[in-house]
Amino acid sequence: MPISKYLIELTDDEMIACRSCAKSRDESAIKYQQRTDLTASPETPFKTLVGVMSELAVHKHFDVPYTYPFEYQKDRPDLSNGIEVKGTLYRAGHLILNAHNNQTAPFVSTVCNIGEQSVLLNGWRDAVDCRLDKYWRAPNDGKMPACKRESWWIPQSDLHDMKSLKERLVLA
Repeated sequence: MPISKYLIELTDDEMIACRSCAKSRDESAIKYQQRTDLTASPETPFKTLVGVMSELAVHKHFDVPYTYPFEYQKDRPDLSNGIEVKGTLYRAGHLILNAHNNQTAPFVSTVCNIGEQSVLLNGWRDAVDCRLDKYWRAPNDGKMPACKRESWWIPQSDLHDMKSLKERLVLA
């Protein structure tokens, strides 16, 4: 049974704030040498912007105010209730978890369209359910040509509907 996907449209003011936040995060990551290997590169020039847009969209979906955290903080959850957000620019993109990602959090998968100022919420999955052998990808294993480090790649078809995460949070 296909799950519902939710399109969150961002305003011009929200996009300006997202760009400013992303720029500040990249600068602080470089300044404090917290993330030199993951900062924006020619290959992924919008990595931080996609992250900020995704966080904002999930906050909007749950009707929770977003504060645009300008400092890069490795251990800060994306939402105050511990939810982590993973965004991509690729419409058919996977939810990708790396070994350093939170071991217990639910992860939300998003696809950002910067030009359209929108974010599609694909669904979610608990980290423990993502770390299965069938999702494991090693660099250059032939399964995922873009895989540059060991990680778990969860297809959108294996995600849960955002509605069930919302219901879970209300019950908690």
